[in-house]
Amino acid sequence: MEPPKVMLTENIIKKEAMSFLKGYYKYKPRGEGNTIVKFDMRAEGGLIADGYLEFKDLDGETFAATLEATSESKRSEVIYQLQKKLLYWDSGSLAILFSVISLIIFQRFELFSYDQLRLSVGLLLSWVLIVFYFLLFRIGLQFLDRYRYIYAIEQFAKYNVDEKWICIGSDVFPSGSDKYFKQLKKRCIAHGVGLLSINHNLQVTPIATAAKSDRGNNDARTRFNHLDAWVNTMSSKVGMKTDLSMQRFAPKFYIQQTIIVFSICFLCVLMVDKYERFRHQSSDAEEIVNEVYDRNSNQIPEPEAYLVNESAMNQFGKQIEYSTVKDDTLINAYRNWQSSKLEAEKDSLKINKAFDSKIKKGIDSCNKWKGLGKGYFIIIKGIYLSERAALDQQLFVSRDYDGVGILPAYCLDSETAHYYVYVGKPTKDARSAEQLLNRMNHNENHVLKPKEKRFSLISLSIF
Repeated sequence: MEPPKVMLTENIIKKEAMSFLKGYYKYKPRGEGNTIVKFDMRAEGGLIADGYLEFKDLDGETFAATLEATSESKRSEVIYQLQKKLLYWDSGSLAILFSVISLIIFQRFELFSYDQLRLSVGLLLSWVLIVFYFLLFRIGLQFLDRYRYIYAIEQFAKYNVDEKWICIGSDVFPSGSDKYFKQLKKRCIAHGVGLLSINHNLQVTPIATAAKSDRGNNDARTRFNHLDAWVNTMSSKVGMKTDLSMQRFAPKFYIQQTIIVFSICFLCVLMVDKYERFRHQSSDAEEIVNEVYDRNSNQIPEPEAYLVNESAMNQFGKQIEYSTVKDDTLINAYRNWQSSKLEAEKDSLKINKAFDSKIKKGIDSCNKWKGLGKGYFIIIKGIYLSERAALDQQLFVSRDYDGVGILPAYCLDSETAHYYVYVGKPTKDARSAEQLLNRMNHNENHVLKPKEKRFSLISLSIF
């Protein structure tokens, strides 16, 4: 006849489990004294130990082990819960961080003309990247163990004792293939926590053995008191509140918050910088357009509004008759001005785009100059036959001027192997280029510099 099955309450589980552990540690090397077993122990910070066992080891130090007993009615202590808050904070911080990195990569490799975007469009692009990365991390990270919170395991992480055990009733999980049981067993092994199971016949079966943790010295070990003593201690501390919720051991979000703050600050700096660059480019283009307009307006001939009829040549006093004719001179001049203005604006934006970033040391790529067109002027320091000589001269001129580059002659469809060391950007305004050249070839006292320190002006035609 089979013995009657016992209902597995938490009290029965912890008593049978502690009886098993007392026998488990019976043959462990120890010093003098007996094994002490206690139940319902508490420590500061809301730490709970359903069972507590201690004895003296061969070194005279106290060996301590704790037990968490879980019945079917309290199975929520050992089944994992998805930490949505942690998942959202991690996804948000990573999304903002990766969005900033993506924008930097877009700028570095010129994947699109980001500098010409308005501030509102840049902010919209940033939000699109943030939402995309957030959804990506939200979906991908939820399967990691980091976001599967098990109360019993997280509480043991706060303990500072030698070994920790969990004992569950056989009715807590329906089978060994249950996903919650597999996760509990996996986390117990990973954290060195022992796992026991007790059936309705009060037979205790070890599933995983506990690993001894590095507890440090005795002073750093967690101090447990009996429940009654702990309640009296807490009540004696006026105004002290103790959180006993299941989520009280969940991690905080300080690192994620710091990443978000710094990423947002960097993103704001990036947006403002791009907006200032775009405004500066627009200002340069407007100056060139106005200059072209002033120059063209001075060249407009005085129109003839009327033509004299032949009858005006009558010498006998007849009234001179005038007839108006339609004159399109002003209209054509205005259209020419609009065309010149548009051409100058496109030309300015094309130059600013090609020479937007600081000129890097070394030989220019022909892609930078490709399709520039004809009619450009640029100031050069000289023409050099070897790459080495050009690089040395670039380094020397860079001490006094910014934007010093090297243009290979083969970029100009020239068969001669030589190099131009230039300063600044190419321009179609010959007069302005000559004025700048004149200033560069004179010192602060308006005295002409020696020949070896002078610059020259050349015309470019690149297709």
